[in-house]
Amino acid sequence: MENNERGLAAWVDARMARLNPSGEWQPNAGRALAMLRRRARVRRAGSVGAIAATMAAGLVLVALSGPRACANPVECAEADQAVSKSIPSDVVRNYKESGSPTAKVTCEIYSDYQCPSCAMAFATIVPQIVSQYVKTGKVKLIHRDYPLPQHQYARLAARYVNAAGELGFYDAAVDYIFKTQSVWEKDGSLDAHMAKLFPPPAMAKLRLLVANDRSLDETVASDMALAVRDRINQTPSMVVVANGKRQLIAPIPSPALLRSYLDSLLK
Repeated sequence: MENNERGLAAWVDARMARLNPSGEWQPNAGRALAMLRRRARVRRAGSVGAIAATMAAGLVLVALSGPRACANPVECAEADQAVSKSIPSDVVRNYKESGSPTAKVTCEIYSDYQCPSCAMAFATIVPQIVSQYVKTGKVKLIHRDYPLPQHQYARLAARYVNAAGELGFYDAAVDYIFKTQSVWEKDGSLDAHMAKLFPPPAMAKLRLLVANDRSLDETVASDMALAVRDRINQTPSMVVVANGKRQLIAPIPSPALLRSYLDSLLK
């Protein structure tokens, strides 16, 4: 029986070693392995049945390891945080910033969460900038708040998103607020919508920050002061910083034109 059990354990180890999970989701291999071995011990009386059950469980894990959409952006963000903690951080970064701090080019995007054109830009243009330039270390991206006076809930939205940033979930909150813009902008029901994104414990912390953290307004005020210097008068607007110069681009051009411009600066 011990030989069978050792053989089963070796088979499980080999099976787990061959799994190649996608980058978007990581199964808990240790927990899965423990569960498989526990099932094997329970079924000692029928080693053939135990092996069959283990093979079925292995096939399920293989199926789950394929690409899949993130069901809960906050949980995915927590996983990203766990990975990022393993990377040495010589510089404490602003949650609005992403990319290499030594990138040759910086793109600063001024947006209003209640602006439909901003929602479109963050759904189409910004993801391309992130994948092709930010993640490759070529460009540093900075998201700046510029709530327009005609948008009743834009400042409140910025407050909620920046509070999420304080908790480590800035990108997930930005994405979610823009995607649900057409719903919450009707009545300002930002709290109810954010509660759909965050689990209750995190949402409780978020509400405390929104209610009490004055720095959430200060970061918006700081961005708006920079907007005056950059002569921002519409959203979305982009300021490209390269070679010691700041160049305002408004409106943001098509992805093809923007790529051409950035490539010329990176030569």
